[in-house]
Amino acid sequence: IGPSKEVELENKLNTVQRDEAQLRDLIDTLEHDGIPNDLVQKCWGTVEKNLSASPETVGRAAALFLPTIFKAKAAAVLRKLPPGSVPTKALAAAVELIPSGSVEFDADICVAACKNGAADVCVVYVMNPAYLKLALEVVAQQGAAQTLKAAVADRCVQCLSSSDPATVCAAMRCLIGIGDAKRITLTTLKTQLQSKDKA
Repeated sequence: IGPSKEVELENKLNTVQRDEAQLRDLIDTLEHDGIPNDLVQKCWGTVEKNLSASPETVGRAAALFLPTIFKAKAAAVLRKLPPGSVPTKALAAAVELIPSGSVEFDADICVAACKNGAADVCVVYVMNPAYLKLALEVVAQQGAAQTLKAAVADRCVQCLSSSDPATVCAAMRCLIGIGDAKRITLTTLKTQLQSKDKA
């Protein structure tokens, strides 16, 4: 971002006062030009002051900060937004950073991803058993992108050998949900049918 554009951006930051149209204009600029390092804090402060804007606007704004030092705060905001209000592409990129070293960030991103169409990416990348089960259950209901379907099915097959019955059950439901039930072995079915676990 050049000096003139940075001045223009700073002017916009000074004029955004709880006005959604102005906030969307600022987001358009940041999406196009990026966030200058020396203005990251001021940009995030502007977003925080406008969290009462529509969920879609807040989702677009907060997603811009996932690659910045404010990623934890941004992820916490994204988790609280209603389903379908955060750009899937931004969340998919953030899921690929997991494990990030922050339990809170990982949890917030996984939940936000599952609420916004990126549960299939979680199935492929997430290692935490609780988040993996959540993602498997969501994919079982909503399906997986065609480009990720094979990777999701492979991960489900890996999960079938888990010692946790809930993970195995979620993996089976996921395989059925994505139309790949043929990958569930008879041995797995037999083991599950004999299980005393109600799931």
